[in-house]
Amino acid sequence: MKKIKIKEEYKEDYITRAAGERLRTAILDARQNGEDCIWLDFGGVIIGSTSFFDEAIAKLGEEGWDSEIIHGRHIK
Repeated sequence: MKKIKIKEEYKEDYITRAAGERLRTAILDARQNGEDCIWLDFGGVIIGSTSFFDEAIAKLGEEGWDSEIIHGRHIK
């Protein structure tokens, strides 16, 4: 399992599209490196933005991710 601590790894910026793109890239890289489970830890994060989440999570759909993958139901 790959755990990404947003407050630590994105402490300078977790609201911009650029930061969201970095997170999406980290998620895709983890999957490509064989991680079946990627835990996004938002503990202690007070602010998030639509731009950040759109770029980081919503655009995973363009990479072929769907709700089954996001929720881990595809893993047997």
